Amino acid sequence: MSVLDQLDDLDKKFVEFYEATRSFLVEAQKDTALIVVNGDDLVLFREGAGPAVITGLRPLIYTKLKALGHVPLAIFSLLLPEAGASELSRGTLATLADYRKRVGDAAALLDTQEYVERGALPHPVTIYDRALAFLDTVLAAEQVSRSDLDIFAGGMAADIQLLFTAAARAQVDAVHERMLELKRTVLSKQEWRDLRVVVMGAHMAHRNDLFLQYFSRILHTPKYTDKRLVYFEGDDQEAALDLLGTTLIDSKVSSSFFKDEARMHRDILSDATQQYLQELDVDDEHLG
Repeated sequence: MSVLDQLDDLDKKFVEFYEATRSFLVEAQKDTALIVVNGDDLVLFREGAGPAVITGLRPLIYTKLKALGHVPLAIFSLLLPEAGASELSRGTLATLADYRKRVGDAAALLDTQEYVERGALPHPVTIYDRALAFLDTVLAAEQVSRSDLDIFAGGMAADIQLLFTAAARAQVDAVHERMLELKRTVLSKQEWRDLRVVVMGAHMAHRNDLFLQYFSRILHTPKYTDKRLVYFEGDDQEAALDLLGTTLIDSKVSSSFFKDEARMHRDILSDATQQYLQELDVDDEHLG
């Protein structure tokens, strides 16, 4: 066995011990109180109860307003690759015609008048009619300029924001209702104090994700670099729980070794790298 192999073999023991303790800490947290936000569901773990899936975080208003707000985004996404071309490809025209039919058939489903009457929307939005009109114009011309596509998109921004504002409020209300019920009727005071939350979501949604903001507020804890509230990029729940375990063990390593609970939230080599790069000559002409 080479020197490198011996060193790698020794280091594998560190990984083995680390992963075992990480798993131990996750299981201990499950027995205490843990919520995983998986899609639009909450998965609750607590001692002696097994995982309980809490649904109902997508009220109809949320789904409808989000679907309507996505219509102009869908049109923009479809047309962007060929915007400015002399003509749209046959495939794109066929897809556009099919999408126009789908949107047209969904008129009743996407009607928002009831939400205006209920006060959820401050005034009617015209996204639906303008989207259909734009689709008809593009299909008739069989082309679209980049400037026309940008004008269409920019003209939709205010109404899209109205829809997403109302959708966000509806989803926050839905999750808050269920969390209040959990706090009042299910979790003990100790479980609530010890509760940790893992939010699963997309990479681009990480910054100020809705659930991340909500749980930061009700748990009175930071959105980032905190072991009580963790954001995981992806949809693999087991991997998300591994990240929670990593956060838990790293906070203990940080406190015990460095007397700084947040130290392991950044690369162990980060401080030395930052210092050395200040000394490194990076002005060599060959680097550009």
